[in-house]
Amino acid sequence: MKKIFVLVVSILLCSFSFAYAAGMFGAPEGAYGPYMGLGYWYDQTGMKPDRGSDFTVKQNQGFVQGGYGWSGSEIYGRFGFSDLRAQENDSSSKFVDAYRTYATLGGKYFGKLNETFAVGPFIQGTYYFSEFSQNDVSIKDWWDVALGLGFQYKAASNVKLYAGPYVYWAGGKIESGSESTNFDPQSVGGVYFGVTYDVNKNLNITAEGKYNPNDFSGGLMINHPF
Repeated sequence: MKKIFVLVVSILLCSFSFAYAAGMFGAPEGAYGPYMGLGYWYDQTGMKPDRGSDFTVKQNQGFVQGGYGWSGSEIYGRFGFSDLRAQENDSSSKFVDAYRTYATLGGKYFGKLNETFAVGPFIQGTYYFSEFSQNDVSIKDWWDVALGLGFQYKAASNVKLYAGPYVYWAGGKIESGSESTNFDPQSVGGVYFGVTYDVNKNLNITAEGKYNPNDFSGGLMINHPF
């Protein structure tokens, strides 16, 4: 089963050069008590402003996550830092800023079908507290909300494979001097997939990726259940 985990992780890591949407969702089967975790996420997404050229955003995100679960269902919170690099699709104009803070809240329900298969919906929302800025241009009030349905296959007692569809909404504002415009993502849904490997009762690792027609994203998280 370790070979299965290593193979899936390798596929996800090789996909990091694409990316987007709302951070990691995780397997339908969540925690059975309190836990803390550390994670990394890479995003690349296309955005459409109300006025002006479409642009591509790339981000590196580091975060800590804490949550509480009961019978596999879970609520969780995430706090992290993210940089931002943006470039207009039809020009060489670039926007770069250092790390800013964001927070995420989420919840999911675990529906166990049998000892091997499970299903569960989730909801997750993220908000950036700080604006990204360069010279007289700023990107602010950035938020996103995602809904999805995950399907889980228990490949071994300590390995869970999962996948499912999701939809998301995101928005924000670009300001330059006295002018401003809103922006939205170029895609509103896709599929996500991942693997969770329980190293032991006190440590598990999750690798996850997401795909939609315009973007791909991926990340890793290490959790310590209490």
